Amino acid sequence: MKNILKNNKGLTLVELMISLTMMLVIVATMFALIITTQRTQLTEEKKLDTTQSSRAIEQFLTENIRSAGAIYTLLNTPSMLGDTPPFNGIYPLNNTNFPDGIIISAGDPTAMTKLTGVFKNSDTTIKLETIDRIDENGATVSAWKKDDIGIVIDTEGYYVFKVTTTPAVGSAQLTIRSIPVYYSGLLNTANYNDQCDELHSGTKGNTIEYQTGRPVFKLRYFYMFLVKLEKDGRKILTMTTDCEGVADLINTTPTATRMVPITPNLEDFQIEYFTKDNPVEIWASHSKDATTVYPDPCADSAMCQNFIDQIILKNISSIRINALLKTEEETNKRRDSGIQYLKPIMGDANSSPTLLPVSRFHYVYMKYEVVPRNFNIIY
Repeated sequence: MKNILKNNKGLTLVELMISLTMMLVIVATMFALIITTQRTQLTEEKKLDTTQSSRAIEQFLTENIRSAGAIYTLLNTPSMLGDTPPFNGIYPLNNTNFPDGIIISAGDPTAMTKLTGVFKNSDTTIKLETIDRIDENGATVSAWKKDDIGIVIDTEGYYVFKVTTTPAVGSAQLTIRSIPVYYSGLLNTANYNDQCDELHSGTKGNTIEYQTGRPVFKLRYFYMFLVKLEKDGRKILTMTTDCEGVADLINTTPTATRMVPITPNLEDFQIEYFTKDNPVEIWASHSKDATTVYPDPCADSAMCQNFIDQIILKNISSIRINALLKTEEETNKRRDSGIQYLKPIMGDANSSPTLLPVSRFHYVYMKYEVVPRNFNIIY
């Protein structure tokens, strides 16, 4: 019995240290595996975000640009509008040191009419020749309904309104909201303005009286694509469909503005317009040698007039969109890693060698070129 008890030895200190060391190695290995998996998952998520951002730009922006100007192109003739109209489905919001923007719209052929009385800003009714259409069954129905968006165009501006009540068949007027959805010359923010629009038409769309006979269209869509600067420095491409007036567009205080984020983490966004001239002229772009920059068209009245005329007269063969996205996929990168990114030349943005902030960010440059279908014919 004594011999048996003497053979029941416990773990020695050396064996205990070896066991603990092995356990630490296993735990450290598992911890490193977890960290690597998390980083891989984050990288894949950010890559997916970039892919989705690219799809959002293509779905919401390029497709709408491709269809912009429908109905306007058919009806913006001297016999209907008199002088050159101020808006033809596409309106550029050009910036040099901040991402560009663009306003695009298309009309609805089932609801085309004209004013039968003078219309001015803050009116809550708009008198029209007709508000009816024939449906697929041959019945007469109202072409307008509640919450429809329409536009009235004059030679000195345009005014986008919102219908508040579905009208009865045979009615001769629409009841609309007193606050405009948008009007020419509305934008006046730190990064966007309608300087070109005001220089071209000489007035703002909310200060003129729209005379009898001016065209009125129901809009299939009316979008403003603008880049919003967040408080933390991030830039977000947004789609705005209703600015609810002036003060709350791109404001820091949330209001009823219908601003939908499209693409987060946007570093820069520049748009170029290629004319049908021979040789082709590129507005809001660098020169061919990429060493000089065209002046901002909206900074010079004569150049601004020319720039907007190219759009209004449908002298645009294609529109190029440059988007620089950034992701946080490289989480293990430090500012002192020695890695530097040189920003690509985009539109009329600064052409001097600009180093992008590295930190944890990775950048993806994308370029789209769109041919507007309704800008193929110059009237």
